Amino acid sequence: MDSDISFRRVLVDAWRMIDNVVQFGQAQRVTVLPIPDRELDDYIDRGMELLAPAIRRVEHNVDLDDVREDILTGTSILWLVYLEDKLTAAITTCVVKHPQRKNLKIEFMGGKHMHVWMNKAVDVLAGLAKDAKLDAVEADGRKGFERYVDGSAFRPIYTHYEMELH
Repeated sequence: MDSDISFRRVLVDAWRMIDNVVQFGQAQRVTVLPIPDRELDDYIDRGMELLAPAIRRVEHNVDLDDVREDILTGTSILWLVYLEDKLTAAITTCVVKHPQRKNLKIEFMGGKHMHVWMNKAVDVLAGLAKDAKLDAVEADGRKGFERYVDGSAFRPIYTHYEMELH
C-alpha cells in the first residue's frame, strides 16, 4: 500500500513538472505573418516544406504544385508562424464565396508544436477576416483538429467523406 501512495506522489510530481513545461511553452512569443508577393521567392520553399505533409493527405485532389501555383498567382495567401525567431509552421488561406456569404478558409496548415501556436494563429486570421468584413473562418481538418483550437469559437459542422470510384 505504501508503494502505491509513493508511486502516486511520483506521478503527481511528474504531472506538475509536465504542466510547468507546457505552461512555459505556451509563453513563447508567437508571430504569424502573411508573406507579401514581393517576398514569396524568399519564403515559399520553406513554407511548402512545412505544408507538404498536410498537402500529401489530399494529393488525390490537390498536389504540391497546385498549392504553390495558388500562392504564386495570389489565389491563396502563405502565412508563416514563428516561435520566438524560429520558423515553425505555415498556413495557406483563401476567400471562399458561398452563395450567402464570404469566408476566410484555412486551406492547409503544417508544422510543429501546434499546441503552442494554433490559437494565436486562429486569432490573427479571425481578426483579419473580421476587418475584411468576411462572415466566418472555416477549415477542413483531420480528426483531432478540435484539440488545438479549443480556445476558439470553431465548432464542427460536418465531416467530409469521399468514396473512390475506380
